[in-house]
Amino acid sequence: MSIKHLELLRKALERKKWQFVQELPSNGYEISGYWEFARPNGNPKFLLAFEGLDDMKTLTIENAFGCHVVGQNEIGLYFGKVGKSFPQELDKFIEEVLKKCHLTKRSSRIPLRGLLGQKHSAASPFSHFAFAP
Repeated sequence: MSIKHLELLRKALERKKWQFVQELPSNGYEISGYWEFARPNGNPKFLLAFEGLDDMKTLTIENAFGCHVVGQNEIGLYFGKVGKSFPQELDKFIEEVLKKCHLTKRSSRIPLRGLLGQKHSAASPFSHFAFAP
């Protein structure tokens, strides 16, 4: 992945009226970090988890190899070569986010204690994000 992938991803979401809210830290294991997005009114929100599990360490967001929507792991994006299939894959990813991530308003608070230094478990720290089927 590169800075260019991040720029293209963020701009694509912003063109669809999603606003970048904040970057959250790595879980110290398989996730390099998170990006939180919200609509202009603050709700709904969703998180992108950047996948960066390497042999010996967790990669930075800039070096992650893909991302997925938290709570909707099947909605993901692999960071391939920018000039090859990435633009088409990005468009497809954005379409899936818009189609499947109609979030319901349950809570707008992210439990940061669940993000900082803890590994994922069956009880996700993001369980307050509700996704409509």
